[in-house]
Amino acid sequence: MAAGQRVAKMMSLLETAWLNGLEPYTWLKLVLTRWPEWPEERLRERPPFLENTFTD
Repeated sequence: MAAGQRVAKMMSLLETAWLNGLEPYTWLKLVLTRWPEWPEERLRERPPFLENTFTD
């Protein structure tokens, strides 16, 4: 996959996080640290990220 395509996919994920009320950088850090430990049988679920919502 070309670098531009990888960047476009990453930006799409970060924008989706933002649109869902999550702080994108924090969301990405949580995904990269929690997902490797997430049980394989629960991969269709997403780990809980409720503490990652934007604050006013």
